[in-house]
Amino acid sequence: MSVISRRRLLQAGAITLAGGSAGCASTGGNQAEATEKTPTPAPKPVQVAYDIQLEQRHILITLRILERGDYDQLTIELSPDHQVTTLEGFEKRNAQLYQATQLEDSPSIQYQIFSGRNERGTVWIGDDWAVTFPVVIRAMSLSAPADVQFTVQDSGKVTGGNPIVILGNYALNTVSAQTGESFKIFAVGRPKSYTKPMMPVLRRSSELLWWNNYVTSAIRYVIIPSEERRGGSPYGGGNITVWGTADYSSSDWRFLQVLIHEYLHLREPPGSGDMDWINEAVPDYYAGLLLHEQGEISGQTFRGYITPRITENIALSEAGGEYYQYRYTKGRRVLAALDAEIRRQTDGSNTLQQVFNRVIVSGRSDLRSFKQIVDELSGHSFDSWIDKFVTTTATPGVPEVNMSMLPSGSQSDLATERFVQ
Repeated sequence: MSVISRRRLLQAGAITLAGGSAGCASTGGNQAEATEKTPTPAPKPVQVAYDIQLEQRHILITLRILERGDYDQLTIELSPDHQVTTLEGFEKRNAQLYQATQLEDSPSIQYQIFSGRNERGTVWIGDDWAVTFPVVIRAMSLSAPADVQFTVQDSGKVTGGNPIVILGNYALNTVSAQTGESFKIFAVGRPKSYTKPMMPVLRRSSELLWWNNYVTSAIRYVIIPSEERRGGSPYGGGNITVWGTADYSSSDWRFLQVLIHEYLHLREPPGSGDMDWINEAVPDYYAGLLLHEQGEISGQTFRGYITPRITENIALSEAGGEYYQYRYTKGRRVLAALDAEIRRQTDGSNTLQQVFNRVIVSGRSDLRSFKQIVDELSGHSFDSWIDKFVTTTATPGVPEVNMSMLPSGSQSDLATERFVQ
């Protein structure tokens, strides 16, 4: 058995309470009295200590309330896959909710998290390593109702704003982009050198992708468990998980493609109704284009990537269920063809990036709005083209044009448009 113990003190951020008054008129004396009033002090924070141990196929967590602060009620919310082993000063309210009953006596709860998927995300447990999501703690003050989420903080191993616990043998590397995004890459059971090829790709992708500069988290966490199968998943707070072994050779660029695909899910434009398929097509198309732009794959490889063979007669607007894969393959082919056509109609001055920039700014994500934005940007009607390749089984050819990420001859306009809010 390998046991790795981490104990850290968590201090929640204070809540500022704002007061006010309503009325039609007030006297000078009342104004003076109001001026002399001091602001309501913020409640004292709750202090929580965690002890986290990695065991064979589960993680054992002991959570103790050290200071109750000014709160009248503290609850702990677990997912169904957590198993509580010990309660001291807590009582079970329902299958997931536990309430502290003895706030003055440092109540504690001990529970296990097992490998597998649960409501709050995914737990990975391997040989001497684990990734998990800490429990959510909520504090309530009856005099001033507030809902506070507590997270673990542990010197980079456990994230602050994103509740992830990483235990075991892993490499850690960090890179920042000019856009303000930073990336922390945790590679389980690997040397630090393993993460180095990913760093410039993530940084440059962040900088080249200007159609959505809304960053929901200053730091993105990329977690690479030591699993053989290739795949990936984004999850709450700007976090990414990518699986699979990578040697970063020209024959194994798919690992980087998955990495960028999952990152793009955090910055993709919305799609709804008949445009719902772009939620997979956009990350898939731009993952290939970003790698090509950075010289990670050749023009020939990129060409093959954006012109996959479509073996089923399926409309993108109906690509779901057993045909979900066509959101990736046919989806990226349609987007590549549309990008090329927009470039041809505008002599390379406009691209699909500008379309998605306007989609995000407008807040419109339906098919009709998408067609209108494409027409306005290109100065050409694409209504029938988009209808044909989105709502019917037809598959477009992809014109061979310059697919640079930046439109030619419009750098000044680009700098203005990319930051439109």
